Amino acid sequence: MIEVMSQPSFTAKRVGYLAASQSFTDETDVLMLATNLFKKDIGSSSPYESGLAINCLSNVCNTDLARDLAPDLVALLSSSRVYVRKKAVLVLYKIFLRFPQALRPAFPRLKEKLEDPDMGVVCAATNVICELARKNPKNYLSLAPILFKILTSSSNNWMLIKLVKLFGSLTPLEPRLAKKLVEPLTNIMNSTSAMSLLYECILTCTIGLTAHGSVIRLCISKLRLFIEDQDQNLKYLGLLALHKLMKIAPKAVQEHKDTVLTCLDDEDVTIRLRALDLIIGMVNKKTLMDIVKSLMDRLDTSDEKYREELINKVITICAQGNYQFIVDFEWYINVLVELTHVQGTRHGKRISDQLLDVCIRVKIIREFGVANMVHLLHDTRLTAENPTENGICEVLYAASWIVGEFNEFASNHCAIIDSLLQPRISVLPGHIQAVNVQNAIKLFTVVVAKGNGDFSRTAAPGEDTPAVALQVMKDRLPLFTRSSDLETQERACFGLQLVELVESVGGSIVNELVALFSEPLNPVAEKAQRKVPVPAGLDLTQQIHTPPSSDDESDLEDMATWDQPTYDMAPKEDPQAREADRKKRKQRRKQDPFYLGGSDDDDDEQYPPVEILTGDMIDLQPGFVKGTVPTGKKKRPQNVQIITTEEMPEGATGSDSDDEQHAPGDDLFSGIDLNSAVRPDEELTTKSYPTPSVGFDPSQQTSAPDDREERRRRRKRKKEKRRKEAQGEGDLLGIDETKKQTPPSSIVLAGETKNMKLAYELGVNPSQPDKVMALFHIRAVSVTLSNLEFNISCPLNLKLVPPAELRPEFTIAPNTHNSHRLLLQFQSMVQVQKFKGKLSYSANGVTEGLDFQVPLPCSTFVQSVPISTDDFMKVSANLSSNTSKIRCSDARAGLACISETLHVQVVEITDLAMLYGRSTQNHHVCLFVKNQKGGFAIELKCTDPTFGSNLLTEIKAALKKLNAQ
Repeated sequence: MIEVMSQPSFTAKRVGYLAASQSFTDETDVLMLATNLFKKDIGSSSPYESGLAINCLSNVCNTDLARDLAPDLVALLSSSRVYVRKKAVLVLYKIFLRFPQALRPAFPRLKEKLEDPDMGVVCAATNVICELARKNPKNYLSLAPILFKILTSSSNNWMLIKLVKLFGSLTPLEPRLAKKLVEPLTNIMNSTSAMSLLYECILTCTIGLTAHGSVIRLCISKLRLFIEDQDQNLKYLGLLALHKLMKIAPKAVQEHKDTVLTCLDDEDVTIRLRALDLIIGMVNKKTLMDIVKSLMDRLDTSDEKYREELINKVITICAQGNYQFIVDFEWYINVLVELTHVQGTRHGKRISDQLLDVCIRVKIIREFGVANMVHLLHDTRLTAENPTENGICEVLYAASWIVGEFNEFASNHCAIIDSLLQPRISVLPGHIQAVNVQNAIKLFTVVVAKGNGDFSRTAAPGEDTPAVALQVMKDRLPLFTRSSDLETQERACFGLQLVELVESVGGSIVNELVALFSEPLNPVAEKAQRKVPVPAGLDLTQQIHTPPSSDDESDLEDMATWDQPTYDMAPKEDPQAREADRKKRKQRRKQDPFYLGGSDDDDDEQYPPVEILTGDMIDLQPGFVKGTVPTGKKKRPQNVQIITTEEMPEGATGSDSDDEQHAPGDDLFSGIDLNSAVRPDEELTTKSYPTPSVGFDPSQQTSAPDDREERRRRRKRKKEKRRKEAQGEGDLLGIDETKKQTPPSSIVLAGETKNMKLAYELGVNPSQPDKVMALFHIRAVSVTLSNLEFNISCPLNLKLVPPAELRPEFTIAPNTHNSHRLLLQFQSMVQVQKFKGKLSYSANGVTEGLDFQVPLPCSTFVQSVPISTDDFMKVSANLSSNTSKIRCSDARAGLACISETLHVQVVEITDLAMLYGRSTQNHHVCLFVKNQKGGFAIELKCTDPTFGSNLLTEIKAALKKLNAQ
């Protein structure tokens, strides 16, 4: 694919780059071989080739490509072609994401594009800056004058949308900017026909122009157009923006209550749900009852999901702010009772919590609440419909608790006890059964206390006497002692024991009974359990008792022998002793109230049939009719006290230190300051990398006349250099800035025959520090090559990484070439490695072969890494040193040769040059190069002295080769 990308034909390039965009990712290994190819095509004279490379780069860019290509892309910002400038600006955003260090040196050039003569380039620059400002808006506050000028002069709606978004991020940082934006934003909102631009203007006003009432009122009036529009999308956006404005100007939004209420009947459920969210903010003391009535009227005609949301919003609206908008609490109790008649609701738990909360916090409503709860206890519909958790039966939990806790407001306690202990209650969830049993015991103590424990007095019809209460408890409680819920079972057993004790002792125990439930139950804070202080000396991690070594269940003992090997050495257990132990365990379990055994070991108790009380047999409280709620306009008295304090455990602190604190996420650009000057070490420097197809394109092979021309140019450059040296020109290193060096190719010829040429290049991946990739390039010379096969022989510390594809599955046509990759793993890279091999192939049916060897110099594993001067000096201080003096006649060419050979980059150049690189196994390589007469004095410092010595040997060989040219 890379070979197709490197073809001179634009048609082939287009196919190759398109395939790379679809196939490669930022983690593809072979991308390291395409760096120079990207550099070549990005700087091409053809704008379309540049566009191909930039488009592909935006899809496959990784950190290495971003670092190496950033200087070339920044240079394209000065291109004379609008097409190229626009693409270069847009791809810079992807470069900044992968290599944030490029943002500071590139930002001045990007800023210049905001004043580009072409509006397409300005739009692209605005788009990039807008996206960057979402990460760190403070950096772009200095651009406000330029952006404001574009905002007031441009007619491009899409660019205006980006600008308005950008100003929305900047206005919270600079309040004075909001005042300047009032006029242009008002003009845009009054004149534009683009709903998208109008919507962005409204959102910006909700963020930074909240102090300007006229603009906010204009936004609300414009949003009414959105809500009344037939387009469902615009209607949804209008409700969404109106919800944001609700926090800023609630009174102004409340004027549009009728418009929002009409959205509750919209066909689109998302619009209905969004309107429900908005309704909450429109509630006040005057509108609460009307809004709740409007929502309640829609319960019968709504689908299940929407009906559940309506119930949720009704409760949320009324309960917000500790019932601050409720004037009549009797009305609210009636609303909650009416919600219990909604079939199939899953909000039973929430309705139950609200009934409890209101009756506990508002003392004046308790009498009315108890009367309604008595009717709920007699309502058989609540137990017949969905007797599961979160079903409507959850209301019975609140009803029994309220009636039992505030029993002074109830009458006919015996009938209520009978309702609490009805057999139909036994099919409800365990926590409801438990609270019913508990409050039946509480009402029983009240009846006994009122009758002074006299169980001999005969009761009149409908009269509460201790004898009647005692009989009801004795008849109903035994059923609950067999409940599957442990807490219900425990409370029922306690109740039966208490009844028997009261019956045997009589009135002398009345005071003790009253003391059992005399303590009032106040609201408990939600965080109270978490704030209970741990007593001194208590270790919650220590076990209370030593757990038994085994379950001791007979069936488990039998199961333990399954699939287990039998050993003759195991001691045999006495069957009689085992049976005796089993009987002891059974006897011990019978006395254990917490052991849930099977029915075989329990004595079944026969309970006499109990006559079920009906509504005709129960004398209800005067003035109430079953199934109805008292009517009448009772307004909430002035200054009704609502209990807002909540109990906390002794010694608890009132802080919220146990709340979760979410630390803000680390931002990619949070540590980058664009307002300070760019340091020299941050400047973008251009590096050259080899192109994979170098040496294989016949058009690149030079002829003899070209060689003579090159020699003439070389002689001319030497004369010019001697002239400048005589005049004292050049820098401290004697480097000629006008002289450009052509980077050497990394492709090395491994061998050739009359029918084939073989070359290779090496590459490493930082994510795989112990591996090296060898990419072989095979070229056919005037014949077809087939049946290719590699035979690789590796030394002991080097091996092929499986699965190694040694037989390429391709055929090479005459005068074309193809590539094949092998991956090798090494144990140590401090010494020069090499491996040998043979490539066998068929040329027109004749089998041939080529022997080759591939050296792996130490410099293969060194990579260029940016570093500051201070860090460079700190790192080099603790490294082992190797020194040498090497002859070199051309200082600039020599320094470039060192950099290219070791893959290091220049850190700083003063009276000496400092260069730095790092190996894939994190060996630091620091070079100090000083220009002396006729050559260099080089000091190479490295983490490993052997590795450093081999690198220095490579430098000597490279400079010797350079001098020979």
